[in-house]
Amino acid sequence: ASWSCWYIADLATWDAADSGEVIVLRADLWIESTAGRAFLHVLHLFLAENGFPLSFQTMSPLSSGAPTLAFEELWHSAAQGARAALFIPDDMAKMIFWEAYALAIPLWTPSVEHLSRLIPFFAYYHFSAKHLPPVQSATDVSRGDSFPVEPFGLSGARNTSLALEDRLGLPVRALFWAGMSDFIRYPHVQHFESLPSLIAGILRCDLLALSTAMRKAHTRRAASSAATWRIAVADA
Repeated sequence: ASWSCWYIADLATWDAADSGEVIVLRADLWIESTAGRAFLHVLHLFLAENGFPLSFQTMSPLSSGAPTLAFEELWHSAAQGARAALFIPDDMAKMIFWEAYALAIPLWTPSVEHLSRLIPFFAYYHFSAKHLPPVQSATDVSRGDSFPVEPFGLSGARNTSLALEDRLGLPVRALFWAGMSDFIRYPHVQHFESLPSLIAGILRCDLLALSTAMRKAHTRRAASSAATWRIAVADA
């Protein structure tokens, strides 16, 4: 059963297609990383140099100590004031992605190729080698029994015990599992490979049609998940 976020679906209705503001959803590890800082710096320079009618508002990392909005206030503000949302996954199970989808806020995430380059960089808990049995973790885990590659151990670019060639090859190994993530597989989520493609997509996309399609997809997914849980509870 997928994440349905019933607790938020009726909290607000997105209505900000004419806004020039894009909200960057909280991704503290990414924002505080060299990659995240460089991305945002180049993004703001790119917008300023080209005069695009967009501004990106970043949710401050919790470590900054900056005041944060209450849960309901945050999503009411986003639904009424944000043209779109940008989410860079620095965690494979951060609920803010599914919450934004449940509210049908037009949503942009990295392409599968872009995400596969992020997976080795961040110490994703769900791809950590710590989930491997001790014996298996000490052996070659480049291939799984049922999948092209073993998922655990992909987040190892900072593992100095790996040879440089192995570390450089991790993005290629991560492609399969990046493509299996909800960030890629969820219908109507938009993907970008570069800053120009991100800006062009946000400016040229039919946001109203996109939001309507997301809301319908979420309704179907929530109904399917509810049926799955009813069966599971009845069989328990």
